[in-house]
Amino acid sequence: TRQSPVTRVKGCTATVDIQVVLRENEGESNGNDIQDSMTVEVHGTCDAMLSRGILSLWSNACQGSTASDILSLSNPHCLTDDWGLRSALSRGRNDGLASMVQTTQGLIRELLSGEEQETEKMTNAARDGPPEESKSRPTVALLLSGGVDSSVALNLLLRQGYDVTAFYLK
Repeated sequence: TRQSPVTRVKGCTATVDIQVVLRENEGESNGNDIQDSMTVEVHGTCDAMLSRGILSLWSNACQGSTASDILSLSNPHCLTDDWGLRSALSRGRNDGLASMVQTTQGLIRELLSGEEQETEKMTNAARDGPPEESKSRPTVALLLSGGVDSSVALNLLLRQGYDVTAFYLK
């Protein structure tokens, strides 16, 4: 079993993080091509309900597929055509699915080639925000109402590396 680090998908409308797991395909290994002997699992999280559904569709489509099957997808937009969703989804959501596919393919390639350490460094840098040497983080004032929207806004700003000063009215 090979497992990628959790990786942020770039190009999605929502914040999407995925992880790829490659498992040895028991009994079907022909010994010639490792891509055909590894099955793919995609796990992930998302902060938007619609994108979470798209991620779930992608994860289910990957279930039981070989690494070779996933890597052979040359046009990720064909998936929304096959699923009958292209016209129902906005361009941004269609592009988001394509980004999920491309990120998955990149992680599979890295797992097969053993270069996951470099991906982990990039993922940690993206997750941890700007490096400590970068003391010039922008400061943002945020009024908290006590509701969900302002709380989510606070969380997103902190994740993006802003120095947030939160205020609330009594």
